[in-house]
Amino acid sequence: MLAALVDHLWQSSWICGVITLLAFLSTYDFAPLRLWMWRIAALKFALPFAILVAIGEWLGLPVKYPDDPAPPALLEASRAMARFVSPAQLHGWSSWRLLLATLAAVLLTVSCARWILRQLQYERERALEENRRLERDPDDMARRPGFFTSALLTACAMLCVAMPALSGALEDRQRHFELLVSNSRSLRDAAVTMTPAAPGMGTRYRVDADPDGVFIRNVTIQELAGIAYGVTRYYVRGDHFYEEGAQDWFIVPRYDVRVTGRVIDPERFDPLALRAANLLVGNAENAAALEMTLTGGEFAFDAVAIIALAGADFGASLSTWQPVEVRAGEVVRCPAARNGARCYLAVRGGFDVPQVMGSASVHVMTGVGGRPLRRGDMLAVGNSAVRKPRRPATGPPPSARPTTARENGSSPPY
Repeated sequence: MLAALVDHLWQSSWICGVITLLAFLSTYDFAPLRLWMWRIAALKFALPFAILVAIGEWLGLPVKYPDDPAPPALLEASRAMARFVSPAQLHGWSSWRLLLATLAAVLLTVSCARWILRQLQYERERALEENRRLERDPDDMARRPGFFTSALLTACAMLCVAMPALSGALEDRQRHFELLVSNSRSLRDAAVTMTPAAPGMGTRYRVDADPDGVFIRNVTIQELAGIAYGVTRYYVRGDHFYEEGAQDWFIVPRYDVRVTGRVIDPERFDPLALRAANLLVGNAENAAALEMTLTGGEFAFDAVAIIALAGADFGASLSTWQPVEVRAGEVVRCPAARNGARCYLAVRGGFDVPQVMGSASVHVMTGVGGRPLRRGDMLAVGNSAVRKPRRPATGPPPSARPTTARENGSSPPY
């Protein structure tokens, strides 16, 4: 925590230095431009780069295949820059060195703050003076920045936003790649069992992973080959023959495939946390629950309820991965993601919300299904409970939490 604070203050201080240089280059340009520069310099002390890094990790790095590593040149450049931008966290400083660095960072921050306040006052006065001159003479307009200055300001702004986000995306891709390699080696000699899938399961498959192996349900040979090579089934072609009127064994029969072996860190994959939370409180797997992405919230209950939190660590005020009884008037707090991206809150009985196209989920960009929750919203509890809640436990260890669920490469329905 202290190392993160030192790095944040250090980053904000050198951003202040960069803006000082840019303000000097635009000395003869109109004052509101420099005024906004100093406002951004002040705002940087309140907004750490870690937010942009987290957004980059959440968005991920676009790749063609799941086993594609992060580009080595970009990854090396990102890590080299990180050694300068975040020295306290990457170099593992000792306690006394960290305390000295904290003291130096605080002194540097105080100096930057005084400098920024002085420049804000100075540029505000200049902007007012320019406005008065413009009112007296509409032709007396301050000079606008030229091409070089505009290009430089644009490049600096784009780099300050894009580089932290790109760094987060690169590290996330590399972690996924290394995890994929580790799991591939772990499952290389695993036992594989194939049995015919139950009839009436439709044409969608699902992949479940747990610490003991991988279970692929209702999959064809074509889809299984696509999963093995990290591509969709449309990339897989068969050069085989079958008799007229017979079923094509490549695309028609469906199987349940069980791979028995050790899966490393299954919680790093797409979570089954929604289903797990519902099962913990005794709901049906697909009962409506609450999804939180990166940021959480505070939830007050006006009656006794049994709830479960599952997924990423959001620093919740209650134990996770187990059913918990909350009293009337109790407030459950889930501030924000500490690791991972999503956390799910399920309540026994499920949330009684209208469904659109058979789903209780909300598509934020289009507004289909409603809108995200806001302060003061009320949610009614339904009657989706189908069994007794699971016995409370201390929660599974990190390597034993239920994880990945995919249906034809998409996220599980909510």
